[in-house]
Amino acid sequence: MARSKANENLHKLSPILYDTLVHLDLMPYRELATPEELKAALQGGDRLLIDATERAYHRSTDEAKQREHYSGKKNSIR
Repeated sequence: MARSKANENLHKLSPILYDTLVHLDLMPYRELATPEELKAALQGGDRLLIDATERAYHRSTDEAKQREHYSGKKNSIR
């Protein structure tokens, strides 16, 4: 595929892929609201793929508010 056609083809073919995955009941889960939904989604599977991306977080310019919400650690689990 020519580089100049990649974006055009992506927009043309993505809806077809989406419809096919939905029709075959193979569309990946995007959001799971409860632990029970997670357990149900994992039933019968032998692999779990997780796509995790670090996203930019815009901190307040107010120093006091910034100190309150930002510990200085790059990653934290709450």
